[in-house]
Amino acid sequence: MGDQPLPSKIVLVMLSTGTQGGGVVKALANVNKKSGRTPGPFVVLAQTRDPTSAKSKALASLPGVQLLRGTPTDPGALFDSAPGQVYGVFSVQQSYENPKGIENGEIMEAKALADEAAKRGVKHFVYTGVNFGPRGPKTSVPHFESKRRIEEYLRIKTDLPTTFLRPTTFMDQLAVPDANSMFAKLTKIIMLTQLRPDTRLHFAAGSDIGGVAALAFQNRDRYIGKVVDIAGEALTPQELADGWREVFGVEMRPNMLFGSTLAGAVRLSTKELRTMFQHFNENGYNVDIPALRAEYPELKDWKTYLRTEVPESAWSY
Repeated sequence: MGDQPLPSKIVLVMLSTGTQGGGVVKALANVNKKSGRTPGPFVVLAQTRDPTSAKSKALASLPGVQLLRGTPTDPGALFDSAPGQVYGVFSVQQSYENPKGIENGEIMEAKALADEAAKRGVKHFVYTGVNFGPRGPKTSVPHFESKRRIEEYLRIKTDLPTTFLRPTTFMDQLAVPDANSMFAKLTKIIMLTQLRPDTRLHFAAGSDIGGVAALAFQNRDRYIGKVVDIAGEALTPQELADGWREVFGVEMRPNMLFGSTLAGAVRLSTKELRTMFQHFNENGYNVDIPALRAEYPELKDWKTYLRTEVPESAWSY
């Protein structure tokens, strides 16, 4: 009688079509693909509001991925719809862009998911928050503070076996698919003009957040209770622009009349941006990148990310 394959572990991934959730779904699917076994090590339940969207359909084509229709506001329904006992959960929430806001949206959804996971006997809960910087978790940035409070809730109010991921600013925010959209242009100009010239900010690729999460799910005992800070490179605004030009042969900063003036006005008029860039310029992040790369050798620097993950539509004006 031949050896029977180990049963697949069911992992629920929230916001699966977003930067972080999508990165986790793809990383776990890649683990399935590399395993050479059927079924693979993981059944990946990709939570989505719309299974018919192009992003959802693309995820559904990956090894071991099943779409799970539902919303972050009703985690009980998600667990009820799972095809078996959920082993792991990747917890990520919309933050300042949440339709219900930070307090009634992000924080309440995170707590509800954690409570449901604890009730359902989840064996590994991976929560992704933010790197708080060298001065510790207390910051003036509202959507950083919300993540500090969620971490505190997980540590004190639940007995979930948890791994805490703390990524930095996403490289992906600077390379959205439509380079000619107002959002894409303004995002680049804000980053290049509202950071001080000598500010060296840490950046992480969404795919690397997914890769580290997958590593944690594969090595539960090593990662339970652990905090993992995630960044691939620390860069000044000039280094961001130089890397972009070297890879694509065009300037990173798009042509926009009064672009700098508009970027400054947007930052000053928006509390989230105002406090965030003040934090970036005065404190920044504190990630030990060489230590992370030793643990996760696939970690991407800025130019590697640009060469391997950015489509032409994101840089061709």
